[in-house]
Amino acid sequence: MKRFMVIAVVGASLVCSPRSEAILAADNASNAAYNDGWQSGDNGGFGFGAWSLTIGGNRFYYISDSRNNGNGLDDGVVGGTSGDGDINSSGDKAWGMTAFGGDTAEALRLLNAPLLIGHTISIDMDNGFIDGGATVGFGFQNNATAQNMFELFFVGGTSFYQWVDEGGAHTSTIGYTDEGLNLSLKRTGLDSYTATITTRGGATQTISGDFGGTLDPTDLDKIRLFNANAGGGTDHNAYWNFVTVIPEPSVAALLVSACLAVIWQRRRV
Repeated sequence: MKRFMVIAVVGASLVCSPRSEAILAADNASNAAYNDGWQSGDNGGFGFGAWSLTIGGNRFYYISDSRNNGNGLDDGVVGGTSGDGDINSSGDKAWGMTAFGGDTAEALRLLNAPLLIGHTISIDMDNGFIDGGATVGFGFQNNATAQNMFELFFVGGTSFYQWVDEGGAHTSTIGYTDEGLNLSLKRTGLDSYTATITTRGGATQTISGDFGGTLDPTDLDKIRLFNANAGGGTDHNAYWNFVTVIPEPSVAALLVSACLAVIWQRRRV
C-alpha cells in the first residue's frame, strides 16, 4: 500500500509541475523567445517545434501591438470593445505579418505530438484591413504531405469569415472584425471535428464536419498562419497569438484530481 502511495504521489507530482501537463502545448508572443522579434527558428512555450517563416520579397514578420491594425486603438467597431487589448498578451504583444505586392507571408510550425481524437487546439487571430481578393487566415495541415485539413480565413471584399474542410468552402455567420477572434477546434474522430469561432465582440458560431485530405491518427500535426497579399501599411497588418493544445476534458480532470491528491498527502505529512 505504501509503495502504491509513493508511485501515485510521484506520478501526480509530475503533472502538477508549473508547466501543467493538463496543457499539451502552449505559446504566446510574450514568451522570451520573441524578445528580439519573430524569426525562423524561434521556439517559445512548449509542445511545438520551431517556427519556419517564408522570408524575402514583400514579407515582414514582427512582434507588435495587435490593436494597431484596422481602424486602430479606438476603432468603434459595432460589437467590438475599444481598449480590450484585442489579442495581445503581456506587454501588448502578438505575432504579426505584413505582405503586399503579390507576396504571401507564411508561418509554419509542427506540433511535437499530433492532434489526437479528443484533443483541442485553440488560436487567436486579429486581421486588419484586407485588400480585395487577398486572404488572411490560418489552418492545420498534415506535415507529411502538406495537405490542408482545415482552414479559417477572411477574403478582402467579402462580408463573412469562411472555412474549408472536406466539404469544400463554407461561409460562416461571423462578420468582419479587426478586433480579433478565437478558433477552438476539437478532433472528435479520425476524420471529424467540431469547432467554435468566437470574436472579441461576442459573436460566436459552432461548426462541425470532416477534415480534408486523407487522415490517419498521426496526420494532423502542423499549424499554418498566412497573410496572402493583404496590403501594406500598419492598418493591413495581421496578427496571431495564444496557441494551445489541451487533452480530453476527462483526462485533464484526472490530472487535476491527481494534483489535489498530492496536495492532500503533503498536508498530512
